[in-house]
Amino acid sequence: MAEALINSCHNPCDPCLGRLTGTYRSTWQFVDNVSKFVGNHGLNFGIDIRYLLLNASTVNWPLGQINSTRDITGNSTAAYRLGFPYRILTREGYPDSANRGWRYFFYFQDDWKVTSKLTLDLSIRYDLLGLPHEFT
Repeated sequence: MAEALINSCHNPCDPCLGRLTGTYRSTWQFVDNVSKFVGNHGLNFGIDIRYLLLNASTVNWPLGQINSTRDITGNSTAAYRLGFPYRILTREGYPDSANRGWRYFFYFQDDWKVTSKLTLDLSIRYDLLGLPHEFT
């Protein structure tokens, strides 16, 4: 039996900027398994193909951040009030990305009933994870 799935969507809204930020993830998936019995062998074959979609629109530091330490004045609050920050993080814009990628999974399994008291389960699996690429 073949099965097709499309799942998972998440899009939070950034309340400070009034802009949609976050991620949208989707996976298109095709799965199929076949079983066949030949003599004292139970053969199973399977395939799983996935197309991954990841769209991200994020803000690194939506409100910015200022850190102060006591290394200059001896007191971090005094350094902040005097305007001696240790580190300042600012908004870096809206980095948008749209990544796509294929993943393939194959397997073969043989349940071999050698005797009435001995069954060998021989199997092999191959996973091919394609490199993600940027979709524009």
